[in-house]
Amino acid sequence: MRKIAELWLDNYVGLSKFKVDKLYCITGPLIIGLELTKLPRVEKYRPHFVCYSLYGLPIGKTARDCLSYPLLMTELFSKTGFQFSLTYDCDIQDCVHSLNEFLTFNLGQDVKVTSFLSWLSIVSTNDNLRSRIKLPDIWELKYYISLYKSTECSIEIINEIENYLSKNGKGELFKNYGGFDFWFKELTKLSRDEILDIVCINKKDKLFRSLNQYELI
Repeated sequence: MRKIAELWLDNYVGLSKFKVDKLYCITGPLIIGLELTKLPRVEKYRPHFVCYSLYGLPIGKTARDCLSYPLLMTELFSKTGFQFSLTYDCDIQDCVHSLNEFLTFNLGQDVKVTSFLSWLSIVSTNDNLRSRIKLPDIWELKYYISLYKSTECSIEIINEIENYLSKNGKGELFKNYGGFDFWFKELTKLSRDEILDIVCINKKDKLFRSLNQYELI
């Protein structure tokens, strides 16, 4: 896996090796990058694009808590719609090309907030991903990214949520989130200053000292 990781790092020089199968960078209030997942019983692996929080999770706000699980994990698909499963000696350029087309921003560089938000909107309507990525999770990411930028930007996401629900209703969307009222209260309970403080502390944690750092601009 070490040689495979180096191949991916050659293509995404802004990423850093967090572990041999985890290639990340810090981007604003997030850790984003690639995870190379070995498949059982075969000599193959699957690359995934992942996104972790630096502002904490319901279980806690420490740097280690942030890595408990990804906010977002997406598979990579070929043009024919099949998920990439790569042998250890195969060329990765088709997969790299698909990832570059999938993302609306450059991995391992400063990223415009508008680009990241647009990408999240695309992901939320992607037929390959829609069954696994839920709208409340997308909205949560959008909200915190926007709040990191400014309070005014976060209000735009609140308006987006309200407009969607006024047209489509809540239905079963928040069934696994304790209901809409609980979800929304948890989403908005921390101020921007509190979020920025948590992110600042976690960015400086020794756990992430090997990672390149970029900003949302």
